[in-house]
Amino acid sequence: MEITVLGAGSWGATLAALLFDNGHNVTLWEFDKKRAKDLQDRKIKPFKAGAHLHEGMVVTSEFDSLYQLPLRRRQ
Repeated sequence: MEITVLGAGSWGATLAALLFDNGHNVTLWEFDKKRAKDLQDRKIKPFKAGAHLHEGMVVTSEFDSLYQLPLRRRQ
């Protein structure tokens, strides 16, 4: 299933990670463009030291184009 989680704070990032762990293709949306780019590039989970987002997870701030984003398929 393809799922978008709106909000990349501690709750949104944790929910996205859980969904990804359960086999879903996940896009995580963050309203702050700079923070979204940092999350996409570094893959560090917010508010949890040492925890990382999955490499296959997409993080974006582009709300209007969420339905057009290419998803990274699980391998």
